[in-house]
Amino acid sequence: GVVSVPQQLDYMKECVTKMENAVGKAAAAKIMEDSIFIVSAGTNDFVISYHLLPFRKQTFTPQEYQQFILDQLRVFLK
Repeated sequence: GVVSVPQQLDYMKECVTKMENAVGKAAAAKIMEDSIFIVSAGTNDFVISYHLLPFRKQTFTPQEYQQFILDQLRVFLK
């Protein structure tokens, strides 16, 4: 199944907590500071959600749905 963006964020928080418990807060902070994070959203979200869920087409034009996805990504990144 699909894991929602908020659930993915919760998983990340759990991982950080486990890392802090394993190596300490200072070391975990350094690991996080030196890490690279990739956030990928859009293609599958757009194609699957828009084209396979009929209510999406009834609610949004393609351009409106694109903006909706971008707005959700902005909220996630904050």
